[in-house]
Amino acid sequence: MLPLVEPHTPQPANVDLTDYVDAVTAHCPCRSPSPARGHTGWTVYEIASADLEAAEAEMFSADMEAAERARPLTARPGGAFLCENVA
Repeated sequence: MLPLVEPHTPQPANVDLTDYVDAVTAHCPCRSPSPARGHTGWTVYEIASADLEAAEAEMFSADMEAAERARPLTARPGGAFLCENVA
């Protein structure tokens, strides 16, 4: 099981992602304008299992849920800047 720590939010309070976001922004031109326009979202989970293969499968499922949540939003104005993340 992959416990939800924080539901979809533009700025997670339970994990510091500053260094990660800075590193990705340096390589992704869409990343910089995304949060300024409210097009970045995060869903935070805790890997509570010692079974890494099971955790990997659960994270893959969480990634697919995030992609499906983002899919209809990409058609909206500014949708090209949408950035949906799982941490």
